[in-house]
This record gives sequence, C-alpha cells and structure tokens, in this order.
Amino acid sequence: MRNLGLDKDGFTISAVIAGCGDDVGLLRQLHSVVVSGGFDSYVSVNNSLVTYYSRNGFLEEAKWVYLVMGEVRDEVPWNSMIVAYGQHRQGLKALGLFQEMVRRGFNVDMFTLVSVLTAFTCVEDLLGGLQFHAKLIKTGFHQNSHVGSGLIDLYSRCAGGMSECRKVSQEIPFPGLVLWNTMISGYSQNDEYSEDALRCFRQMQCVGLEPLNAAPYVVLSNIFAKAGKWEEVATIRKHMRYKGVKKKPGCSWIEVNTRVHVFVAEEIYHPMIKEIHEYLEEMSRKKKRAGYVPEL
Repeated sequence: MRNLGLDKDGFTISAVIAGCGDDVGLLRQLHSVVVSGGFDSYVSVNNSLVTYYSRNGFLEEAKWVYLVMGEVRDEVPWNSMIVAYGQHRQGLKALGLFQEMVRRGFNVDMFTLVSVLTAFTCVEDLLGGLQFHAKLIKTGFHQNSHVGSGLIDLYSRCAGGMSECRKVSQEIPFPGLVLWNTMISGYSQNDEYSEDALRCFRQMQCVGLEPLNAAPYVVLSNIFAKAGKWEEVATIRKHMRYKGVKKKPGCSWIEVNTRVHVFVAEEIYHPMIKEIHEYLEEMSRKKKRAGYVPEL
C-alpha cells in the first residue's frame, strides 16, 4: 500500500496489526509507523496495539499504549489490560483496574469476568470470589460456560470447595469441554475425589464431548498412578491410542563431559539413544523400589 501510494486509515492499520499474530518484531515496526504517521490518535489502532502486545506477553508495552490513550479509552483497552493482568498472574492489578472500570460505568464482557476470577484465584481471595459470584448470579453471567470454568478453578483451590464446584457446574445449561476439563482437574487436586474425577470423565463421554487433547487423560492417569492402580492407567493409555490422542512429547537435555545432549520422548535418532534408555530404565527400577510414583 505504501509503495502504491494508497491511502491508509485507522481501520486498515488495525487490520494489519491483527495480521501480525505472534510476530512481535513486526508489531513493533508497525507501532513505529503508527506513531510517525499520526495514527496513534485512532482509538481502534491503540486498542489493537494493547490487545496484541498483551496477547504476546509484552505487558509493559501494552500498559504504555493504554496509559498514553488517556481519557479516550473505550471498553476494549480496559478489558484487554484486565485480561493481560489476569493471564500474567497479577491479580491485585487486575482487580484494581476492574473496580475502576466499573466505577466509570464501562461495560464488561465474558473475558473480563473470567480474568477477574483468575485474579481472585491468584491472590487466594475466596471471600472476594464468593462476593463476585453473587454479582455474577444477579447478571446471569454465572451460566456462561467459560465464566463457570473460572468459578470452578477458584473453588477447587480452596479447602472444601468441590461442593461449590458441583453447584456451579449444575447451573451451566450447556457446559463445554473447558468446563468439564476444569472439573476433572479440580477433582484431581485432592486424592479423595479420584472416583469423582473418573465419574466426571465418563459423564463427559456420555454427552458426546470426547476430549481431543491429552490433558484430561493425563490427569486421570496421574490420579490412578498415585493410587497404584496400574490397570486403570493402562486402560486410559489404551483408550488414548484408540482415539489417536497424544501427549506432546517432553524435551530433556543433559550435559556430559561439557557436551549437551538434547532428546525428546520416544526419540530414536540420537546417537546414544540405546545408552540413554538403558540408564533411564535402571533409574526407573530404582525409583519404583523406593516407592516413587511418577506423574505421567
């Protein structure tokens, strides 16, 4: 467009920023074009910068753009910054910004609410989470599957909170995979709920929501491994193979005689793979004799 001499406006620049994806180098180049070209007066352009900086983990850059916008900010940068603080586990900042946003009368969306719940979880504020839950019930947002997942994540981390988790899940008319996975993960954090985790997984299968990622399978496998139920572990692994679900291979590295060796799970091409496997098998036997139970 620049070479052809075509006109650019705020909406065009915003679309180009969105096209950067996770290429932060390109995003920064565009940011310099925005400033030099006078496009930083467009709210839509600044909104896009805040959104994509925060999405790629560059919190300080997002915050800088957000502050420079001043009083022209609409709901989008407010929401984006709260989401960013929530994702970066900065709970107090997210909560403070949310309170200021509400005080000024801005509207909040589902993603903001989930981030606020994450913030309560970060600061381990169960009482604040309960009060926020009450507000969600008044607005009807508590029936949203993603918001419900945030509530379940909060309650599952608190002593005796699984009963509240069940209540939350029962209030969701159309629970999705995220909510089911969050429930299974919540049950897995306490040994006494291992059977509930399995029951939850089977209910998910009954309603036709077979997970496409390995996370819930791995959680269940770890629960049974910890309890020494190796037949159940084998059954889950067999089911994963049948469904074509694979856990992403882990990567390890070790330094031997100043040389670094890198290999991944199921590696076959490393020149010392035979020696590596022999050593790992010996270590595994020793750990089993010592009573160690690995997390799978």
